Amino acid sequence: MKRTCLLLIFSLTTIYAHTQINLCRPGICLIDYNYHDDSSPNADMAAIKAALPDILIDNTPGGYWGGGCLPAEYTPLGIQVFSYITGGYEGTKYGTSEDALSANIARVDQIAIDGATGVFLDEVSSHPNSSGKAYITAIYNECLLKGLKLIVNPGVSDFDSWLMSHCDYLMSNEEYNGTRAPTVSESPFADRILVVSQGINSASAAASVSEGAQTNGFGFSYACHEYVSLPSWLSNYMVLITHAPPSAAITINNNMLQSSSSSGNQWYNDAGIITGATSQSYLPNASSHYYVIVHNSYGCSSDTSNIIYFETGHTINGKTRYAGKAIPGNSTTSCASYNSTIYNIDQVIVRLVSYPGRNELSRDTSDPSGNFQFQNTPDGTYILSYKKYTLDTMQWGNGIDAIDVSLLKYYIGVDTLNDGSRCFSGKYKKAADVDNNTMINAIDISRIKAKIGAPYNATINFPKGNWMTLDTVLNVAGTDLNITLKTLCYGDYNASSSKYIDSASLWSNNKYLKQVNSIFGQRFYETIYGLFLKNEFIQENIEYNQIYYIKNEKCIFKSLNTFFIPDHY
Repeated sequence: MKRTCLLLIFSLTTIYAHTQINLCRPGICLIDYNYHDDSSPNADMAAIKAALPDILIDNTPGGYWGGGCLPAEYTPLGIQVFSYITGGYEGTKYGTSEDALSANIARVDQIAIDGATGVFLDEVSSHPNSSGKAYITAIYNECLLKGLKLIVNPGVSDFDSWLMSHCDYLMSNEEYNGTRAPTVSESPFADRILVVSQGINSASAAASVSEGAQTNGFGFSYACHEYVSLPSWLSNYMVLITHAPPSAAITINNNMLQSSSSSGNQWYNDAGIITGATSQSYLPNASSHYYVIVHNSYGCSSDTSNIIYFETGHTINGKTRYAGKAIPGNSTTSCASYNSTIYNIDQVIVRLVSYPGRNELSRDTSDPSGNFQFQNTPDGTYILSYKKYTLDTMQWGNGIDAIDVSLLKYYIGVDTLNDGSRCFSGKYKKAADVDNNTMINAIDISRIKAKIGAPYNATINFPKGNWMTLDTVLNVAGTDLNITLKTLCYGDYNASSSKYIDSASLWSNNKYLKQVNSIFGQRFYETIYGLFLKNEFIQENIEYNQIYYIKNEKCIFKSLNTFFIPDHY
């Protein structure tokens, strides 16, 4: 094939193989027999570099045509350059200066000096005789001596397998249309076989030839209008046979890295590939730069995604507990004090939200021991917003009683600047604000009274439910945090509750019967509330015992689990 343009697609699986520049398309060996002087920029050189063929068959200064192709312009890009010579069917076709063995041996030596990768030996017999074999052997041995590769071109699909032991690649078909499978001669060496075609007038038709060759297992293919010039649609041809997936874009969502590609993801960080990290999302476990590369069914890879630096955050953990009991001051000049928290509470929904935007970032529900945790939290200011989850809407604390009403009536009836003995802290005041309107007034007291009087009536539950939503602002700054979140149920102004009422669960994990064995039964609420209305009820705190005076008689509650109420009440 004198003055022929060809494309080679080589396999990655044989000892003759070379790594392809672009694994997402058929391997390309582009031949350009048009003279171009690469000592200065020119159109052919620009087009070849843009196409990035895996092999370029061209004319170097030491080759048959004495061309201007300079391998040094292409080999740094990974392009292997083969320079043309002709065997003239083993030195019998043209004459001493063109195809004689001695002339071609000299050309091989000059091609090596040019810096080429190898030699393209055109017009080789498909079944050479003994003298033909000697000729080809001499050329091949000289190539080996000079460190060059050799492509031979018998130009037919039926050939002597001996040829494959005396070359690196073989061109077997110059009129390939993209449909034919390898012949018996080609099949054992298909990944080293080149099939080409000319007379092709469009990029789409050329793409069909190359993709068909790849599908049928041929190592290399090429299609063009004519072998003596590059097609004007070369760049489009390369685009059509390239199947690289598009690059993904990655984002951060709730401390999770997310890829825009639904499949084929492989995550990387500064240490390289992250083994097993192939899902659309990835939870980082180390501070590093992260990116993703997408792979498709062709075995092709995308360019890298955008790169995100993720700083592994800190852990926020703690417990949800019921607030410690508030103890009124002993005089108008003494302030209230607070017992330590005693009870852990489970099933409190804790939400980590941004500050000041209040966008939810994550949530957790406290376990039976009251534990909650948030991991990988970056430095910054956040809000922990939390509320007790109650499947039973009637679930409430057991310590809301006339004492809370009495404390609140005292609180709203005095000047707290002069008497702070019943002015409890903000969390306790929020518990008293049962209608949730940011102030405590007679309406709140009225609602609490009604609830105390009929605690099992769902119609008088508080407007926002029986449990408060509370917020705690925190700042994460280079260290983990351990936080106790204290909660209260509405109406429990002094936080005296120790169990749930209308629930089979206890904060202390000691089971009790639903109503009969709760600390204060229904009769207690009805009795104490009635006494309070008759102004016959006084309460004192004596250490940890509570003494309730009813006129001149008293009922004493010790350790909060026994009580006595005079029968006539």
